[in-house]
Amino acid sequence: MNLSPKTWQPWQWFGVGALTGITALSLLGLVLTPTYLLSHNSPAPGEEAFGRAMVSTSAWLHSKDVTNPSPDDLASEARGATVFRFCGGCHGPLGNGRGTLSLGLFPRPSDLTDKRTQGKSDGELFWIVKNGLTFTGMVGYGKTQSDADIWAVVNYMRALQEGRALVFSPPPPAAGGTDNRNVTVIPLTISDDSVTPTTLEASEGLTQLGLTNRGTQLHQLTISLEGKVPYDAGSLYPTQTVRIEAELKSGVYTIAVDSKASPPGPVATIVIK
Repeated sequence: MNLSPKTWQPWQWFGVGALTGITALSLLGLVLTPTYLLSHNSPAPGEEAFGRAMVSTSAWLHSKDVTNPSPDDLASEARGATVFRFCGGCHGPLGNGRGTLSLGLFPRPSDLTDKRTQGKSDGELFWIVKNGLTFTGMVGYGKTQSDADIWAVVNYMRALQEGRALVFSPPPPAAGGTDNRNVTVIPLTISDDSVTPTTLEASEGLTQLGLTNRGTQLHQLTISLEGKVPYDAGSLYPTQTVRIEAELKSGVYTIAVDSKASPPGPVATIVIK
């Protein structure tokens, strides 16, 4: 059989050309595809739906026999509110996916309060938080947090979804340096043995707390409202001021200083009418 190119039939030339073209396109794809995946910051058609389907399928397969050991546990929810600090940078204090780091991430962090997340089982949420999601900003916390703490975060996510969590967030930067919003500003001064003022009143609406530590020690602040998971305001260093705000409804809000110390520190109350 003579296989010299000089004697090839047209279909043979076509086959070689097609094979060469496919090989060249494949090699080009091997170069361009990773470049695209590493640099694109908007979803291609169908990419979001495909990604959600893969996450849901994988989470279900790995967690179908996993059950929550402490559902509806108030202590676990309160612990989850503290651990959730690791999540708030991306998912936001409200869990709505609008954290300070979210604008620089693709895909964007999930809204933990939307129906898709609510529809996942506790086991699925636990598996995702523990193992993370490849090619996203969602890291796995299994190597840095205990299973009990991860379950606590799952329980706190449920509290966020059900509106049972008391949540404050830093105020947004004022446009032009002036805050034109209708916000009630309440300054509170913390010393080593008191909170000033001890009791005050305000109307319902957007309320900003200015918490200033004038004492000589580090103080831990907790804000609570009956029926809500307390808000852990974190540690306040001497001379430090922290501003946080929330849309407050009527009720008696308690600000406790060093509540877990022995003896506990001072307490102040804010009555919202």
